[in-house]
Amino acid sequence: MDESIRVLLIPSSDYLGHPFPQRYNHIFERLHGKNLEIHVLRFRLSDEVKIPTHVMVHELEFEVPCKNATKYYALNSVSHNIEVLRLIRNEGIDIVVVSNLSPALILPLLKLFRAINIPIIFDLQDYYPSGAAGYVSSQGSILYSIAEEVALQITKTLIRYSDIVTAPSRTLLRLAKRLGAKRAFFIPNGIPEYFTKLYKDQALQLRKEFGLYDSIILGFVGSIEFWLRMDTVVEALYKLVDKGLDVKFVIIGGGLQTSYAVKLWNQIKELDLKSHVVKLGFIPHRLLPSYVAMFDIGLIPFDENSRLTLFVEEPLKLLEYLSQEVIVFATPLKGLLLHTRQYCAFYRNAEELAKLIMEFIDRREYYITRAKMGRQFVIQNRTWNKIAKLFHKCILEALAIRRKRGIIST
Repeated sequence: MDESIRVLLIPSSDYLGHPFPQRYNHIFERLHGKNLEIHVLRFRLSDEVKIPTHVMVHELEFEVPCKNATKYYALNSVSHNIEVLRLIRNEGIDIVVVSNLSPALILPLLKLFRAINIPIIFDLQDYYPSGAAGYVSSQGSILYSIAEEVALQITKTLIRYSDIVTAPSRTLLRLAKRLGAKRAFFIPNGIPEYFTKLYKDQALQLRKEFGLYDSIILGFVGSIEFWLRMDTVVEALYKLVDKGLDVKFVIIGGGLQTSYAVKLWNQIKELDLKSHVVKLGFIPHRLLPSYVAMFDIGLIPFDENSRLTLFVEEPLKLLEYLSQEVIVFATPLKGLLLHTRQYCAFYRNAEELAKLIMEFIDRREYYITRAKMGRQFVIQNRTWNKIAKLFHKCILEALAIRRKRGIIST
């Protein structure tokens, strides 16, 4: 008899086509096998397969091609829900994990899950209302407010119909409970196991290859989007270069959906800083530790005024930087101040960031000691193998909920 628990994941983006592995890629690739059979509905936002997988990925039988995420989900929401129903019936799905607002667009689908006794786990990765609205318009606009309110109502609906809500921050968990979550669990972010090794030799070689051997390297990893204040970093870089310091800004990543990255490149050009900025784009994730180890300072320049960042506590880049003993300079987000301030230094504007970098040059050993403390915390508590085990417990609890309610045939 097949004892596998069949789980359907509805991810927040293209499971195979995103430029780098996301939270659910790391978790569910580790869960697939043994007693879990992971099925994933793919939203084809990219024609290119960028992420290898072992799970069972299902393409839509019919979808309207569109590279813009907001339009894609709006145009294909009905197809998504039809495919979800087909997979539940044909694959004998036991549990649905949702990390996307799309399924809530059709309320009868959620009611059907309850009627046929399919438990729902909602992984609230970030504050979806602001994230979704940010792709529609800029914060403060009428269109943004409308989009945020619509997305908030969808989020409330998903939380209300979910049996379990998981989130990578305690602040998000508290929000979920206020919005009616029945059971809420903290499932933090993590690092792949290949980040647990130190890559100092490889980093030294990369410095030589890029001509950065003696430079102070400011580094950034990730998507370049509207939730950042990269302009502040560029202004600080300008101040340091103007003082004659050999400081370089290495950017690993790029834009996703908006024109924010274009604005950044234009600012760099206008300030005549192109020779002080190294743009590497997205690189294969397994190579990333060597590049991160090349940094002297890892930057988290989130926009404090964005509602999206109010719930940030342990972003992936924080853990990646610390794993390689790289000190973190960040904007003073409440979540970072509460939970990781011993591993970070904070700035509010370009002047403060420039001053911090000058202080780092004078007190390097002090900052490296703090970064080493951060590495120990990350290695001991935040590897994806450990995080996947936590999520596995949530799946078993969802299965217990299903059995308690009584299995109803689909």
